[in-house]
Amino acid sequence: MALTDAEIRDIAKARVSFRIHALVYVVVNAFLIGLWWFTGDGAGLGGGDVYFWPVWPLLGWGIGLAFHGWGAYGGGQDAVAREEEKLREKYKRG
Repeated sequence: MALTDAEIRDIAKARVSFRIHALVYVVVNAFLIGLWWFTGDGAGLGGGDVYFWPVWPLLGWGIGLAFHGWGAYGGGQDAVAREEEKLREKYKRG
């Protein structure tokens, strides 16, 4: 199946958007881990509790990032193309 210029542009936009999202994820979560470490919870400055609270934003946001990546690189475009084909077949016969 050949892609039109508009479809190629949409795929490129989705992939660039995902890369920006991934970069922001890394930067923000590195900051949160640094905050955890240097406020004492990570034993960086005087011990303290070892509860790794940054795990929650890492996991929650990571799930969203994984779905974004799947849509940009994985089955997102293929799923849309398959659904379009099903609809074309359905309405062609009906």
